[in-house]
Amino acid sequence: MSFFNKKEEVIHFKLTPYGRYLLSLGKMKPKYYAFFDDNILYAPEHANFEEKQNDTEPRIQDDTPYSHAQHAYSSVEKNLNSLKRNCRTGYDEISREQHSADKIYSLSAPIGNADTATEFAPAWQAQLLRSELKRFKTVMTGSFPTMKIPQIEIDVTYNIKILDKSAASAYVPKDSMSYISNTFPDGSAVVVEGDMVLADIIEKNTDYLKENFEIEVFEIEKEITSGSVHTPGVPDSRKREILIPLSFLKQPERIVDDFLLDDDEVEKIDPLFQLDETYADYFFNVNVDEQISPDEVCKSITRLERKNVYLDVGYNCQDFTTDYKPTTSNYSTTYSTDITEDDSDQC
Repeated sequence: MSFFNKKEEVIHFKLTPYGRYLLSLGKMKPKYYAFFDDNILYAPEHANFEEKQNDTEPRIQDDTPYSHAQHAYSSVEKNLNSLKRNCRTGYDEISREQHSADKIYSLSAPIGNADTATEFAPAWQAQLLRSELKRFKTVMTGSFPTMKIPQIEIDVTYNIKILDKSAASAYVPKDSMSYISNTFPDGSAVVVEGDMVLADIIEKNTDYLKENFEIEVFEIEKEITSGSVHTPGVPDSRKREILIPLSFLKQPERIVDDFLLDDDEVEKIDPLFQLDETYADYFFNVNVDEQISPDEVCKSITRLERKNVYLDVGYNCQDFTTDYKPTTSNYSTTYSTDITEDDSDQC
């Protein structure tokens, strides 16, 4: 890797291996850009030296050498061997995905936005409404540099049992996470009783936009890397995680040519489509915001309040009963109100 010649160079572009692959297919279509400053030392005390304030700008811009862009964060040889193994398995078409290391570790810390009306830095507020926090780590470890990304680990257990004919006919589901299969010829059935992870997550002290979050799901495989560098204070740092990205089913478009389609007009999922292990929907469902039933939220809040745990979430559960019917007015938004028809005078 070479360094910038500041007398002749200003900016340096380098396509990743996956970018060159897309360019060869004519599918390279850049849409976004971001700025990064993770290679800049602003505060000299972090490097155990002192300097005058007027010396900081020349040190950063003129006196510090900067390397050219790093375009590969994974072993090109190993990736090529992986493609060769796929070819030997007899696949008719080899689908090439961007390596998770190049996607996650190459652009991991872009400069973000902060709310100019507050003096506090952006921060996360996470509250678990259901399930319990088992383990917490302040760093993310993997096959590449250890990153200061908080990791929350939650265990969700599912119980599966077989009921005989009499028990199956009398079975009553405990809640929405209990399922019973169709009965078999002998009258027996399979029951699955599980749980869910229900969390209220807010990014504070930043601009509140319509889409503040991106959700990605990975299957994690671990392997031991002999001879790797051990990170002090981090257990099992010689075990690296291989992140395998999972896809989501593409939701059908409900607005076509600025018209909202009826349910019978919405394009249905191809009946020949086979959901397999490469999709997150094969393992579980991920619901966000209005997709989550307020009924489930209020049940969880009521359960926590019985344990003297009170949370600050945007739901009005004061009138919640066992016969609670979820409506849009039970969720507090910018345009929601607690006023009902009974509160207004009849004209």
